[in-house]
Amino acid sequence: MYISVIIPTGDSFLKKSGSIRFVLLSLLNQSFYEHIEIILVHNGEEVDYVELLKFINNNNINISVHKRAGLNRPQSRNFGALNSSGKYLLFLDDDTIIFDNHSIENIYLFFEKNNFDYGFGATRFWTKAGEIEKIEKNLLFDLENKEYLNLKNTSYLPTGNERNNGNSISLGRSFIASFGIIKNEAFFEIGQFNTDFNSFDDDLLTYELFKSNYNGISLKDFSVIHVNHKINDNYGVFLEQYLSILEQEKFLNYDTINFLKSLDYKLENLENIQINKGLHILGELYGIEKSYNFSLSEIINFLKESIEYNNLKFLGDFKYEFGLNSYTLIIGLAESHISIHTWPENNYLTIDIFVCNYENDNSKNAINLFGDIINFYNPKYFNKKIIER
Repeated sequence: MYISVIIPTGDSFLKKSGSIRFVLLSLLNQSFYEHIEIILVHNGEEVDYVELLKFINNNNINISVHKRAGLNRPQSRNFGALNSSGKYLLFLDDDTIIFDNHSIENIYLFFEKNNFDYGFGATRFWTKAGEIEKIEKNLLFDLENKEYLNLKNTSYLPTGNERNNGNSISLGRSFIASFGIIKNEAFFEIGQFNTDFNSFDDDLLTYELFKSNYNGISLKDFSVIHVNHKINDNYGVFLEQYLSILEQEKFLNYDTINFLKSLDYKLENLENIQINKGLHILGELYGIEKSYNFSLSEIINFLKESIEYNNLKFLGDFKYEFGLNSYTLIIGLAESHISIHTWPENNYLTIDIFVCNYENDNSKNAINLFGDIINFYNPKYFNKKIIER
């Protein structure tokens, strides 16, 4: 067996809208499925365990399920590793969906070719709490047909307030336990996950690997979706306290976030990686209360900063004004364009962002830019539609 996928679970059906179902279907969709073994360690209540078995049996999934009530997350991961047979261990959370049907195969081929020991830091999209319930039937239908359209239209990258707190890397990247891979032998040489911590154990493992000079890589060119989670502005405070705790415990004396940035390899020339040739993001924003948010000069200045921050290239702007703060604005990009049309009398505007491959796949940057625009205008609610071209 090439890769063992290890997933601790215990409350997916009780608290996460059965998110494990979507995770397992995304694994079934992998082109490398015949070379994967799936190991589930259930550490929760009986009622959740029964629902899990029912789903597995109904879908005829080849899987190993171990019932170990009471184990914490690092203990569950270690137990799964002890019962694995793969050359590589891929750790996955029970609410993290693999976005591309060729991801595991391409990661395996890349590791074999370049002799990496571990990798993490995949681009991590999110869905807001409660969104999955609204599209559950459509989502199950999509995944059963190896499609991800409904999931794409409800997912986003952390932007705006989250990023202002310095969290775009930590929230926008997977950790080694949520979606990360490590050679089986390296995992046991390093001492496995530290079971004294029910959280932070993944960062401790990463630090030990880094300190011991194992060969690591960022997986940022692969994508996962973390479903049904709330991101709040207190995360920056939490992150600061967390790093402080690790330093006090002498587990950490460097910044994990900078480490993630430093592992900046490009996964190029791999067969079967699906590249978005172009991406439209269409948005409607309703209930924009503050009139200064419609100011033409303010939005142009803001967009220039956001475009540069998101690694896109500003070429120029065209504007046509119909009245006070009522205008059509078109921003030319090296990658394509942004257009905004405002109706301040109705507290309403529309956005169209389109990017195509200029030097790289810019779809993630476009989604990030859309999130920045949402935070600038601060609407009461908005609609978003993503169209690949």
